Amino acid sequence: MTFAPRSWLAADRAGRAKLARADAVDPRRWRFGGRHTAPHTALWLLARVEGAPGPFRPLPDREARLIANVAAEACERVERALDIAGRTATIAHPCPDCGGQIEIHGGAGVQPVARCTACGRTWTGLDTAA
Repeated sequence: MTFAPRSWLAADRAGRAKLARADAVDPRRWRFGGRHTAPHTALWLLARVEGAPGPFRPLPDREARLIANVAAEACERVERALDIAGRTATIAHPCPDCGGQIEIHGGAGVQPVARCTACGRTWTGLDTAA
């Protein structure tokens, strides 16, 4: 909130100045140029998404979706880095038995397994190349 212009009545300017000073020190107000930790930023964004009261306008749907997308991507990156997320990927090499697609399932701290989606043949890390 900005301070009132000089053209306002003194009482109105004083009231607006009081509100502007309170707004300036409100911890719910985001300040650019400050140092924000990742947890502080996440909590501030969570409060915005959940519609907590504060010195800001309601969050538009477009911005809420953007926050949700960024949060989901960050979550996926953390899970991959910690190897706690299961993943599935299709590889380019066809199955040597039937020519079907091979999917690799892994992550979440378990040994990866490759499986042909057509014939069901599986390979594990314990299999040796012939």
